[in-house]
Amino acid sequence: MIDKTKIHNILFITLTNIGDVVLTLPVLGVLEAEFPEAKITVMVSPQAKELIQRDPQVTKIIAYNKRISLIEKINLGFRLRRRGFDLVVDLRSTLYPMLINAPYKTRLSSKNKNNIHKKYSHLNKLTSLGLDVSNASYKLRFSSEDVFKIKSILQDLNISDTEKIVAIAPGAKSHIKRWTTSGFGKLCNRLNKELGVKVLLIGDSNDKEIISHIISPGLNDTYDLSGRTNLRELAYLISRCKLLITNDSAPLHLADLVETQCIAIFGPTDNKKYGPTLEGSTVIRKDLKCSPCEKAQCAFALGCMKQISADEVFEAVKNEL
Repeated sequence: MIDKTKIHNILFITLTNIGDVVLTLPVLGVLEAEFPEAKITVMVSPQAKELIQRDPQVTKIIAYNKRISLIEKINLGFRLRRRGFDLVVDLRSTLYPMLINAPYKTRLSSKNKNNIHKKYSHLNKLTSLGLDVSNASYKLRFSSEDVFKIKSILQDLNISDTEKIVAIAPGAKSHIKRWTTSGFGKLCNRLNKELGVKVLLIGDSNDKEIISHIISPGLNDTYDLSGRTNLRELAYLISRCKLLITNDSAPLHLADLVETQCIAIFGPTDNKKYGPTLEGSTVIRKDLKCSPCEKAQCAFALGCMKQISADEVFEAVKNEL
């Protein structure tokens, strides 16, 4: 058990991919709640650090590149050791906690059930220290600039505060986790024409090509916002939306964080591990023998994704709205 009175300096080591980092933020929320006076240093990937840059309880951010050499990693470990951390919470399962030799540290590995959600798997690292994770949450902090940027984008599109906005995130890091562009196109068309909903297609600049195959001349109330926001701005934009429709990708987890319900389309990955946890959100998947396979390549022509119809997703959206 941890002696909370002795914790003044904490190192929190999180993960690399943006979606994975978002799933670890409730752990940071617990640390902030349990040790409100402690200094917290966060080691996070460069692409995800802006998510916590506005956090007043984070005193230092280390942008960690996992591809640095072994010598660089060892030197970093010794630099961290000199900073005198009282507690190291390592979700990356590295040797840094041992090298730093803090009085309190999470175990190198923890026993979890195979089907436990990753969010709760990360939180289990804290239960071994005797910390209460029952009300785990994390509040993203948005700047006035973040809010102004999104308001300006919506104003430029003539979208008022009273209109129903639905965001769609059609991208995913792996192509096998993406639903079909034709399905997204048909869905956008029905949302515009039958429900009078304005659709925002979101993602980073890498998603522009995917979105170019979705947008057609008849989609007058569907807009491409890919690459126009940073991560914090994207999270704020999602918070302004009535609903998010998404593949298994980082926006799904951002929606959970900002409490926007979502329709999550799953195929090869396991929604029990990576699906939405917010009450009211919906998972759409096909019950096939091969799914979820959790493999990087598909041997069955992505049937788990292609068999999901636009009509099926539309009905789920209509029920949510």
